[in-house]
Amino acid sequence: MGRQRPTSRSRRLVVDADVARSAGDEGAADAVAVRSRNLLQAIGLICHHLTLTTAVWDEWQRHTSRFTRRWLRSWSNTKVVVVRAARNEELRHSIERALVDAKRSEAWRVVEKDMHLIEAAMSADYVVVSRDDRTRRHLLVVAGDVPELAALAWVSLMDAFDSDDALTVWLNEGAPTRAEFLLTPP
Repeated sequence: MGRQRPTSRSRRLVVDADVARSAGDEGAADAVAVRSRNLLQAIGLICHHLTLTTAVWDEWQRHTSRFTRRWLRSWSNTKVVVVRAARNEELRHSIERALVDAKRSEAWRVVEKDMHLIEAAMSADYVVVSRDDRTRRHLLVVAGDVPELAALAWVSLMDAFDSDDALTVWLNEGAPTRAEFLLTPP
C-alpha cells in the first residue's frame, strides 16, 4: 500500500484492541487479519492519528498481535495521539439507566467494558473503529435517551466496508462520518 494523500483533514481515530489483536502479518490470509492490518497501515500512511487514552493503551498492551507491536514502534512518535479522557461518570450512569429502563440491564456489562473507547472518542474526533458490534447494537437501543451518543460514530470494521479498497477510500476521504456509522435512534 503506497503513501496516500487524504482529500480532507486528518482524523483522530480510536481503534479497539480487538482490531490490534487481529491485525495479521503480510502473509495472513484471514479476512479479519488482513482488514485489521490494512486499517492500521492506512492510518499511518494517510496521515490519520491513533488516539489512545491510558485505558485504551492498557488494553492494547494486553491484546496486540506481533504485527501491531511492530506497527506501533514504527509510528509511535508521529501517529499516536495520547489524550487524557477522564471517566465520564454522568455519561456512564445515563447509559446504564437507559439500558435498565429498556429492560436490557444485562447489556450494561457489554457496554461498560467499552466505555473507555466511547470516552476516548469523545475526547478526539468522535470515531471508534471496532470489530465488536454488540456494544454498537446496545447503544443504538438507548441512543434516543442519551443525547451525547448522537455525534458518536461506531464504525464496524468488517461490516461497514464491502472491501479493503472501500476502507482505504473512506480513510483517503478523511474518514468522514457517515449516517450509517452514527449512533442515532432507530
